[in-house]
Amino acid sequence: MKKKETVTSRKIDLEQVRELLESGLSNVQIAAIIGRHSSTVGDYRDLLGLDCNRQKAETQEKVKSLHQQGMKQIEIARKLGITRQRVSKILKK
Repeated sequence: MKKKETVTSRKIDLEQVRELLESGLSNVQIAAIIGRHSSTVGDYRDLLGLDCNRQKAETQEKVKSLHQQGMKQIEIARKLGITRQRVSKILKK
């Protein structure tokens, strides 16, 4: 019986993840909403065949702009709802 609950729970998560991704939220923001890890949201996104971040160029521009304004990586990450590692990766490009 527990397996059936898990399948039902996953179906609900997938539907909710689709809606949240389409609204433009990041994996980190969605993870906080559904109570899962951001990597699980990424797995769901892959299962759904959806793009990683529809606003990728916009996010990169925001990260670079905020960094030029003197904001720390962790502050940028919190402000934009992405991981600090993602901010670091964008700044290295």
